[in-house]
Amino acid sequence: MFGEEEMKRYCKKMKISSVMNSKRYSIVRSRKSTSQSPQVFQNHKSTFNVFQLLVPKEKIEIVVDDTSVEVNCDTDVQKLNGDKANETQDAIDSDVILLTDEEESLSGSQRNLSDVKPEIVLLNESSSSDLGISDEIICLEDMNLVHEAGLSPPTLPQKTMKEQQDETGRSTICEIYREKQTGSYLTNNQSFPWAHSLLPSTSSYRPTNMPEFVDLLTQGTLSICKKWLRRWDVVQSGVIDGNPLRICSYNVLCQQTAYKTPELYIHLAKPGRAYELTWENRWRLLTREFSMIAADIFCLQEVQYDHYDYFFKPYFEAAGLLGKYKKRTHSLIDGCAIFYKSHFQLLNYQHIEYYVSSDSVLDRDNIGQLVRLKDMRSGREFCIANTHLLFNKRRGDVKLAQLAVLLANIDKECGPESGQECPYIVCGDFNIQPYSPLYNFIMSGEICFTNLRRGDISGQGSPGGPFVSVNLLPEDVKIARNCRFKYLKNRAMLLPSINCWSHPLSFNSVYHHVNTEGGPVVSTYHSVEAVNPDFIFYSVKSNGMKQAMFPSFNQEINVSEREIRLIRRLSLPNMNQLAGTLGPWPNSSTPSDHIPLIADFVLQ
Repeated sequence: MFGEEEMKRYCKKMKISSVMNSKRYSIVRSRKSTSQSPQVFQNHKSTFNVFQLLVPKEKIEIVVDDTSVEVNCDTDVQKLNGDKANETQDAIDSDVILLTDEEESLSGSQRNLSDVKPEIVLLNESSSSDLGISDEIICLEDMNLVHEAGLSPPTLPQKTMKEQQDETGRSTICEIYREKQTGSYLTNNQSFPWAHSLLPSTSSYRPTNMPEFVDLLTQGTLSICKKWLRRWDVVQSGVIDGNPLRICSYNVLCQQTAYKTPELYIHLAKPGRAYELTWENRWRLLTREFSMIAADIFCLQEVQYDHYDYFFKPYFEAAGLLGKYKKRTHSLIDGCAIFYKSHFQLLNYQHIEYYVSSDSVLDRDNIGQLVRLKDMRSGREFCIANTHLLFNKRRGDVKLAQLAVLLANIDKECGPESGQECPYIVCGDFNIQPYSPLYNFIMSGEICFTNLRRGDISGQGSPGGPFVSVNLLPEDVKIARNCRFKYLKNRAMLLPSINCWSHPLSFNSVYHHVNTEGGPVVSTYHSVEAVNPDFIFYSVKSNGMKQAMFPSFNQEINVSEREIRLIRRLSLPNMNQLAGTLGPWPNSSTPSDHIPLIADFVLQ
């Protein structure tokens, strides 16, 4: 590791003015040859060294070959002449060897690197202190770099992946990709921890020509099937004042539920595939995906209660996120969890139980969560709700009653009549379909009970059943037909018509439920069905749904936003896109039978 003065002199010679005042420097470096195979790099037509300079809030990559030094940073790309390149090589001690087994086997033979396909190279750390590697260096457990469609993913002999760990048990894999057109080398590191390692920042360095993966479905499908499933849909661009906020809603599949419902996972009953459903395999994949998502707030559903204590909580706490968990009531073993980064201060937390009594419509064990947070960067307060409503397709009446309880609690904490109004985001597995009566109730703020049947409410394909009464809610919950607690002031102002319910909140859906390929999207896909029960809603001034008599998939909704601005969302696939890929979930690449919903906001 260079000292501060040495690094300043080096940066001055290299004309790197942007890091002259930096206090901490770490370098990962390579050398041309080894005692085991001294001819390997000397016989290459284009020899190289790769350096990564890590500084606070900035990474600079230095690529050294026989003739020049190339410095890549946010604002500069400079070329120095060959003499300075040689001086630079002589000035740096080479402690780390970047060498694959395939390269060792090529000792004594010619190799043209301009024809080399993307490859992954193992970087062994003998000692992090000896190398001067700071905690800012991100470790990689597995290959993350999968190149654009048309390039084959790197393939390696098994022996190439052997790792030599230091005393802390840490090892690093550096990925090196050579562009055929320019001959320059780019590197990319990202964290894939198993249990208690740090999540990477969403602003971590990534070359502009590298694909950005934030989910395993896309990564696995592109690698194996050469098909890109999920992309960022940009909603609005340009400079928007405020603090970035990434939200993830994810049903992670309770392990015991998976074992109790084997009919949903018949695709994993085939020989050799049982391991894909094991918790060991799924937790390994989940942690990889959490690190890729790198959300500011995670809203998780179907978190098994003992797994929360032994897996989820330790993992997220080590990553700098705090958590709240609520198990479903009675003997059920899963629940919901909210994890949030430490720059948010928890102002209030409440769990919401939908069970009231066995002789009422609220007789099920589902739950919700509600947190009020303060962003310490700006002082802005906001609320996050997380829920998992009843699955039963025929009991839309139960789901409607559960939703009314959730909406009343959100209104009480941060709604117009709360006295402490603030923005809100609601995440969860609602077990409803887009543009069903229940979905339209959330978006438009009104539902009428005329000719409304129990099986029609959720839109899940079980129509019919008894008519639903407007007097659905038990008196014990003390919630009026406007989905507000009855003791709140001015409740008469929002009383709906005689046979309808209303609610005072104004929502927009992050997703439009039809992607650019023209088909309804799905967020869960197993052996029985593929549907879209997962949603993220956020508070807006208005969304135009109140004027839409019969909202549908093809209808444009005019949205007027407030303090929360939706910037982009990770798209969802439809069944046409999923055809011919990896099959139902979970599988070797996807850890749950749901995929994560991810949205980037600006909180103003």
